[in-house]
Amino acid sequence: MLTAVAASTLGISTPGSSFEHSSSGPTSTVVFTGGDFAKDAFAAHAGAIKAVNGDLGKDGVMLRALGVYVEYEYDTDFGAGPIGIDGDAGIFDLMIGYQFIRPSHRLGVYAGVEFQGHELSPDDPFNDIDGNEWGLKIVGDYETATGSPLYVGLIASYSTAFDTYWTRARVGTPVGRFVLGVEGLAHGNNGYDAQRLGGFVNIPVGMHYGILSLSGGYQWADEDSSASSGGSSGAYGGAGISFSF
Repeated sequence: MLTAVAASTLGISTPGSSFEHSSSGPTSTVVFTGGDFAKDAFAAHAGAIKAVNGDLGKDGVMLRALGVYVEYEYDTDFGAGPIGIDGDAGIFDLMIGYQFIRPSHRLGVYAGVEFQGHELSPDDPFNDIDGNEWGLKIVGDYETATGSPLYVGLIASYSTAFDTYWTRARVGTPVGRFVLGVEGLAHGNNGYDAQRLGGFVNIPVGMHYGILSLSGGYQWADEDSSASSGGSSGAYGGAGISFSF
């Protein structure tokens, strides 16, 4: 699965856009990393986005790479009493896309391939989300420019690897140098579905147009999702940081 972890990414937009910085000289690359936790699950991610034309502030072709590591646990019953299962997963994607830049907003679309490798210990024959699978992946993201009176950030991704999906909507308002707002997420795969509702804050970092994004709230996991890498119902939290240069 691609947990919301990654994408608080997931799936996965950088915490802030770079197109508003064109007046300070062009930047061509965004690097980002972060982590996310929910009850019974944790994930960390890192990735990069490169503008082929050398300028993130212009329309053009984009290259993207992302890696995610997930750890999770759940209890199951093989007929001899409860047994704890520990799972871990490695997720990688390579994508090509195009971004459209306007004075007030940015839109990006990507397509590529994704690999997911899941390992369970001990083995759970009743969990379909196990082993390795390749898939085709698509991502779309939209974000308003820094300084807009209303901040809107939207992102959605889908991969044919285990039918994985991840979506997030954020709406906020500038408060001094920060952006404060609310977020809603839905994510899942063949083995689980979960939803989240919470808040976020985007904080400028004083180097390389950095943005630190913090989020937290509550996750609802479907009752049939107890054996999943998405975590259980309960509190969630995440942090991500990006830099452009």
